[in-house]
Amino acid sequence: MVELSLKLSPALLIKFMQTKFMAGKLLEEMLFPASITIRSKFGFSSSLKEWYRRDLKSFVTSILMDKRTLQRGCFRKVHIEKILREHSEGKRD
Repeated sequence: MVELSLKLSPALLIKFMQTKFMAGKLLEEMLFPASITIRSKFGFSSSLKEWYRRDLKSFVTSILMDKRTLQRGCFRKVHIEKILREHSEGKRD
């Protein structure tokens, strides 16, 4: 299926503003019933905000508060500290 999709023109791969149009059609007709392939997108049930508050907190903080990150001038240290603090306290996601 991947090899076939690489040979197709982009116009066939995206139709009606729906990406992966051909992949969906192939799956629908060859492998799965329409009840599985024709549905809206939905998110995962795992909670990323909890993951960031616990397991990834030190990693995210070390990246965002790194000297090189701050020297690039894309972020203001005061704002990053505030966002991280509020997220940690559960006031912000």
